Amino acid sequence: MPAWPDRPFLVGRDGAVALTYAELGARLAAREHRPVLRPASTSEALAGLVVAMVRQAPLRLVDGDFSSEELAKLGVTEAELAATAGLPGAAPASLAEAQERARSGSGFALSLYTSGSTGLPKLVTHRRETLARTLREGPRHADDIWALAYNPTHIAGIQVALQAFANGNPLVDVFGLDRAAVQEQLARRSVTHLSATPTFYRLLLPLESPLPSIRSLTLGGERSDPDLLARLRAAFPTARLHNLYASTEAGTLLVADGELFGIHPAVEGKVRIEDGQLLVSRQLLATFEGRVVEGDWYPTGDRVEVVSENPLRFRILGRTGDFINVGGAKVDPAEVEDALRAFPGISEARVFGRANSVVGTLLCAEYTSPSTLAEPDIRAHLASRLQPHKVPRLFKRVDSLAKTRTGKLSRHA
Repeated sequence: MPAWPDRPFLVGRDGAVALTYAELGARLAAREHRPVLRPASTSEALAGLVVAMVRQAPLRLVDGDFSSEELAKLGVTEAELAATAGLPGAAPASLAEAQERARSGSGFALSLYTSGSTGLPKLVTHRRETLARTLREGPRHADDIWALAYNPTHIAGIQVALQAFANGNPLVDVFGLDRAAVQEQLARRSVTHLSATPTFYRLLLPLESPLPSIRSLTLGGERSDPDLLARLRAAFPTARLHNLYASTEAGTLLVADGELFGIHPAVEGKVRIEDGQLLVSRQLLATFEGRVVEGDWYPTGDRVEVVSENPLRFRILGRTGDFINVGGAKVDPAEVEDALRAFPGISEARVFGRANSVVGTLLCAEYTSPSTLAEPDIRAHLASRLQPHKVPRLFKRVDSLAKTRTGKLSRHA
């Protein structure tokens, strides 16, 4: 095998090879890199990531779709984006040497902007330890083929890319593609491992034809639900299914085979539940810029429901900040969305609040459906399952739902 094999590292959204391992080796041989990178493409983002990790250099990744106004608020200057820095020492002579350097080095630091949907994004800096907490390496992973269904400048996409690089696997970029194109890419490239948000999976199903090459499905980034898990098991009967809990601040922390989570021995004593909220020990956190974590425990903002105490099992309910205040009563949009998806003909749903000068906040719902549905029937369906204040006042059928930069459902009008 050549030192740098000429096989794909990244297959682009158009189906063509965008970056090979041999080309990655040539990038690593260069004497300079860009410490602050606003990538114009997925291949540029991933090449910059690998160069920084292998050559043990700091890297700050900036979303390619940040506007000039957002960049100014974040303090990112054009001079920083254009600057280059030298890389000391010799370049790795082979892929195996590059993987070993990435595995054992301690000089790498990756800074990412949080993907919160409100307020100014915060800068969070990770070391390899937090990024590689759940990395799996070894000969049994040599034939894995990964789909990249996340934004490559956010932590979930980063972790998928590092998993693929650690084993010399190809990545197939499907982020942002429509349902038919995703299924075509998965089938054409015989993808074996797919990690994505529940929103992605809801848009992916139903399958036009079976995808027998898929061996592993991972859900993360959002709350899942039993109905989606059941549909995935039916669509991919031979695939292993994993439900992840991760955050930009801490990386991947919890893994479950279904809806219910437990605390893995590796983080025993470092994750706890208090007043219905998940708390994480500061020992597991990355470094925050301009933000102090007070005390030993960091409140994640994620609400949980404890199902059993011994053994401890709990489900993730959603973000505390997602609640919508309707006439003084709090509404969980995820609960309403679950009820909407149970209505025959609705494929996906999004519930959000819209400011109103008369009543304060109107509860609104958008949904996707292959056909026009009768609004009175939807209202009657919801009224039979929800309290009156949880039934949206406005409904709208749309072709697609608004999403955040990371591919999650947007909670804002």
